[in-house]
Amino acid sequence: NFLKLLEDTDVSLERQGEMQFVLPAALGGSDAAKQSVNTRNILFIFSGAFSGLDKDIRQKREKKPFGIDLMAQLDEPISNNNQNGNGNVMEDDEDINRPPGKGQSYLRYAETADFVRAGLEPEFVGRVPVRVALNALDASDLKQILIGAEGSVLKQFKRDFMGYNIRMDATDDALTAISELAEREGTGARGLVTILERTLREHKFELPSTSVTRFEMDADTVRTPNRSLKQLLKSESAGDGAGIKLRDLKRWETKLNRKLPDLVSAWLTDDAQTYLLRRSMSKKHEHQSAFSFAGQYFGTMLEKVILLIHGKTGQAAFPISLNVAMDPEVELRKWM
Repeated sequence: NFLKLLEDTDVSLERQGEMQFVLPAALGGSDAAKQSVNTRNILFIFSGAFSGLDKDIRQKREKKPFGIDLMAQLDEPISNNNQNGNGNVMEDDEDINRPPGKGQSYLRYAETADFVRAGLEPEFVGRVPVRVALNALDASDLKQILIGAEGSVLKQFKRDFMGYNIRMDATDDALTAISELAEREGTGARGLVTILERTLREHKFELPSTSVTRFEMDADTVRTPNRSLKQLLKSESAGDGAGIKLRDLKRWETKLNRKLPDLVSAWLTDDAQTYLLRRSMSKKHEHQSAFSFAGQYFGTMLEKVILLIHGKTGQAAFPISLNVAMDPEVELRKWM
């Protein structure tokens, strides 16, 4: 019985219905006592959201005849726990860490009857005498988590960029903006992951293939990440641009070959590389990496055609010529 666990009782650690075979003492066995644990000194902690109950209690407490709660002071019980060191009664809504009422849970007003109406057994609720309601995390709380948590998602993003030799710094304004947006998400600390992923998704994709080795995430980056990324890419050295684009094409080439069988290889000829470099450095694609450009330009068509031809003919070498680079759809049909 689960209720017995909450009281002073001995609980057997053996599985119910399991057959136990003990050797007789004459054959080397022992008459060992059954293993059990006493629950007297075990602290049981239960948690739950009770979102519907919180809403019901809030509606009940905010219901005021003619817009005025005339009986509020008469109906409000005074708890012994709401006294400060001087014996003065403190208001229930007082919280030195946040504005009154902001993010506070109405579950602190819940009584035993409320939990029973929510579906809990009276016998169970009666065995849980201490009940505490947690307030929602506000922007200041989320900012502290972002800065000081051991497994902070911000630190994880910084480590990800350092893997590409890119240092990311974050201003205090950026941390504040992230925390405020995460608070609007209403999902607690998980909202920080959502906002940071939304802010830095394109940065993680584009920056590794550029000459950028350091950037600062400010409030503008959080609010308009795409525009901030374009401005950052403009700062890329023009002299390094061609070399970086070429390395970027090689990175796309490597990715393509990873998708092919071990004995199959595909590569860009020199003429094809030159043509794709010029296309990727044109004004239309100047803010796009060559890796991204090549991926969108060829799509999955090139990979599928190579796999199909290899499967039918066993061909293992596929040079990607200038003609294929200039008009992949037409030339790949000729391959077929």
